[in-house]
Amino acid sequence: DGAQFQQRAQVRVTGRGCVVEGCLARDSEVRGITVEFDGRHDQTEPPTMIRGNWIVNPGDVGIGCAGTSEFLTPENLDGAAPGRGRAVIERNVVVNANWAGFDPFWESGGMKLLMTTGCVVRHNTIVGGSGPGLWFDWEHFNDRVEGNLFRDGWAFGVGVEASPGPLLLANNLAVDLRPGAVWFRFGLLEWSSDRVYFMHNTIDGRWNTLPAWQELDGADGIYVGEGPDDRQTRWGALTARAHAVLNNLVVGCDTALQTRPETRTADTVAGNVTDRGRGMAARAELPGAFRAAARLDYRLAPGCTLLAAGADHELERLVPHDFNGLLRFPADGVTPGAFRAEPPATVTLEAELEDGTLLRP
Repeated sequence: DGAQFQQRAQVRVTGRGCVVEGCLARDSEVRGITVEFDGRHDQTEPPTMIRGNWIVNPGDVGIGCAGTSEFLTPENLDGAAPGRGRAVIERNVVVNANWAGFDPFWESGGMKLLMTTGCVVRHNTIVGGSGPGLWFDWEHFNDRVEGNLFRDGWAFGVGVEASPGPLLLANNLAVDLRPGAVWFRFGLLEWSSDRVYFMHNTIDGRWNTLPAWQELDGADGIYVGEGPDDRQTRWGALTARAHAVLNNLVVGCDTALQTRPETRTADTVAGNVTDRGRGMAARAELPGAFRAAARLDYRLAPGCTLLAAGADHELERLVPHDFNGLLRFPADGVTPGAFRAEPPATVTLEAELEDGTLLRP
C-alpha cells in the first residue's frame, strides 16, 4: 500500500511477455493493475498476460492498459504497429471500482484502455462501482472483447470512444446497469468511432427505474452512431462510419437499439431480438426464456423459440465461441444473444483445429 500518483497502479507492467496471475490488489488509492506500452513495444512481441486476478476496491480503475499512437504510420498500422504491444486480459474480477470518487468520465471503472491494438479482453467479471465497466478511450483498433460479465455497473458496460476500429464486442453479458448523472446508460455503445461490431451480446436492464439525468430513468441496450465524426484524432474525421449489430438479445430496456438516422443505412443490423424495447425489428415474449436469470444463467432454456432465431451473416465467422468459450456450430442454428443452442446429446466431444475447422466426432 501507500500513496499513489494519479493514474498509477499498485502493479505496473512495462516489459515484454510478462504474466501477472493470481494476485489480489485491494483498496488501492488509484489503480489496481496497469500495463504500459511505448516505442520499445510492437505487435511482434509475445503478449503481456493479466490473468486470474482479483482487484477489489480500486480507487478509480481496476485494470488499465495504454499504448501510444506516436510511432504509427500508414505502412505499419496493420503490421508491427510500434508503440502498441499485445495484451491478453482474461478471467479477472474487479469489484467496486472508483471508491475514491474520481470524475467518472476522466478516470474510473472496471477497466480503462487507451490507444491499444491486438488486445483481447475476455471472460472477466466486473461488478458494481461508480464508473463504467470497460472504456476504450481513444484511438483503438484490432481489439476483441469477448465473454465478459458486467453487473450493476454505471453508465455503460462497454464503451468505444474516438476509435477507427475495427473492434469486436461479442458474447458479453450486461445485467442491471445503474443509471447516474449522465445522459446515457447503455449496456454497449460507441461514440465518434468506426467499425465496431456488436455481435451475440445479451443485455438485461431488468426494467430498472432508478432516476438518471434530465428526469430520465432506467437502462438501455445498444447505441451506435453517437458523437461527432471528428474528434481530432490522428485518423481525422471518420465520415464513413459503419457498424455491425448482429444477433444481440436485449431485454428489460425501454430502448433496445438506438442508431443515428444518418448512419443507419451504412450499418449492418440483423437478427437482433428484444422483448418490448424500441429499435429492434424482431420482438419476442420472453417469460421463461432463460434458464435462471436471477442467478445470472442467461442460457436459453430448452425448447425456447429463440434457439435458432438469429440471422446468418458472413461476419458470423468472427464469433466461433459462446459466452463460456464453447464452440458454436453453424448446424445448431444461429442463436441471438451470448449463448449458443446446445445440441441434444448427453456427452458431446468437440474440437477446434488451428485452421478454425470445428469438429464434432
